[in-house]
Amino acid sequence: MDWSIIVNSVVGILVLIALPLVLRKRKKAGPLKREEFCRHLQGMGIEATLRERDSYEEKTGVSCSLG
Repeated sequence: MDWSIIVNSVVGILVLIALPLVLRKRKKAGPLKREEFCRHLQGMGIEATLRERDSYEEKTGVSCSLG
């Protein structure tokens, strides 16, 4: 066997092993809980309040009309 075939085969195998490791998504820190995020914003001096998920305020502005 020729050395170039051996070297190319080894490089190909290394690329197949390394490629998924490089392209995988790194674990990111999960999103802060809503309460923690609200406290963080308030600590920065931003007026922030928590709202219930199904509250009327959250649904305002969402409408569909067909004419």
